[in-house]
Amino acid sequence: MNPPLNLSRVVVVGTSCCGKTTLARRLSRILASEHVELDSLYWGPEWTPRLDFIESVLAITQQPRWVIDGNYSAARDIIWRRSLAIVWLNYSFARVFSQALWRTTRRIITRERLYAGNRETVRNALFDRNGLPWWVIRTYGKRRRDLPELFRRPEYAHAAVIQLDRPVAAEAFFAEVSARVQCLGPGSAPGPHPGHLGAPEDLPPGASATGRAATERPPEEPGRGAAERARQFGRAPSRQRPSGS
Repeated sequence: MNPPLNLSRVVVVGTSCCGKTTLARRLSRILASEHVELDSLYWGPEWTPRLDFIESVLAITQQPRWVIDGNYSAARDIIWRRSLAIVWLNYSFARVFSQALWRTTRRIITRERLYAGNRETVRNALFDRNGLPWWVIRTYGKRRRDLPELFRRPEYAHAAVIQLDRPVAAEAFFAEVSARVQCLGPGSAPGPHPGHLGAPEDLPPGASATGRAATERPPEEPGRGAAERARQFGRAPSRQRPSGS
């Protein structure tokens, strides 16, 4: 069997409502790694962005093992430089939009408490241009175009990219990871040759991947512009999704 992919530090990306958090949480349980949802770090009470968002991301990414999900552009460079694998949920628009409608409806009806006690309401979800259904419509195509370009940047060439384009591919990916963890023991998903994805025939249907050498690189301090943007977000008087979230 080919050496397994190094999954000690994984970031899960994709358009809003594609299922990043669900997949990341499940993957973290299989790998016995900490799961971090960027939304929970970013949003404070009353949908106010937290001023310490970047600092929180820096602290988490210094840990040896984690599974992080989210697309925040202000934190992307910090996370991606430390990640050894990037999982891209690239589901169809029909599936993602239907999930956005279902999730929003459920949260409104059940009055589910989210990050920092916030709730989705009819007003902020359906009559706000930044409500999830409208956000998906506006950003789905752009994200699908932008992510492949980002993957090809040299500063992220150390990370292996796994694209899952339908749920059956995600299930096959989970099965493969689980089998390798059981074979090697808990916490031993990283193999002797980090970053190796195995032969093409090892990949599940609907999944594609780019294998790269998972060379360790120290995280860089966020640029002054990123920190200033984060502080500006904190002064926003109403709910406002940051660029790239």
